[in-house]
Amino acid sequence: MATVGTVTRHPAVVPISVPSNSTITRGMGVFIDSGTKLARVPGATTENVYGIAVMDADTDMLYVSVAAGRGGFTVQIKPSNAVTFAVGDPVYYNSTALDGSFTNVAGSGLGAVKLGWIVDKNVDAYGLVEMGYVAA
Repeated sequence: MATVGTVTRHPAVVPISVPSNSTITRGMGVFIDSGTKLARVPGATTENVYGIAVMDADTDMLYVSVAAGRGGFTVQIKPSNAVTFAVGDPVYYNSTALDGSFTNVAGSGLGAVKLGWIVDKNVDAYGLVEMGYVAA
């Protein structure tokens, strides 16, 4: 995690856990299941593509590398008070507090638009977490 500046990974290629029976192959769109937090292909039109697989899923090591950020980079964002993000959580602008922070709960207006997803949930020295932009 970076503690200076806001661009964290460039290029934004991150490992995401997969189940041992994953069928993800290079070039496929990848979604992170909200229940299991494992990578899979989107299974409904309401699911976003979080990124593009840059390799076939490694079912021995249980991960797949995904190009995760629109523009090729990830950024550090400020979570709303009392919000604890998990890897793969969606990120929305906090339209309730309107304080420039971000939350994992869809709100209204701009806060109803999924902006990205959490790549690294660990808080850095400034209280920020790492977000990749959604690909779709």
